[in-house]
Amino acid sequence: MKMYEIVKFVFLLLLVSNVSFAGETISEESEKTIYYIADDLHIPFWRIMSEGIKNRADILGYDTKIHSSDKSKKHELELIVKAIKDKADGIIVSPSNSTSCVTLLKLAEKAEIPVVISDIGSDSGEYVSYISSDNWDGAYNVGSNSSLAPVLGLRSGAKSV
Repeated sequence: MKMYEIVKFVFLLLLVSNVSFAGETISEESEKTIYYIADDLHIPFWRIMSEGIKNRADILGYDTKIHSSDKSKKHELELIVKAIKDKADGIIVSPSNSTSCVTLLKLAEKAEIPVVISDIGSDSGEYVSYISSDNWDGAYNVGSNSSLAPVLGLRSGAKSV
């Protein structure tokens, strides 16, 4: 893969992670494909992530294939193999766990397909970028700054374990 394609792929991922560049559109005559493999699209977080990936990929002229491994390491592996067979230009993966991600990265590296990991990391392996979220702070903010506190019988900002 040419350096330009890798830079373009990283640019797409920066956009997915809520960095905006004034709505510029980049497209090419030949359509490129990005696979997003989520741990479980029934979980709202992964569904929202997939929508962001698709929206930005469309703007940048990429076709997006979105799949859910449904929390199955075996299905996750099958989806990576499918992406490789389909000659994906890039893969974004939210792996089921950091251990299983190692195998996924090895396969993608062998096929020379760049990979970005979203939220759940990897114990080792080569990848272009890693996008994480602050789950601890996010959970605290949801609990202390939302209408959940009264529903749970807590005062807003109260700490309870």
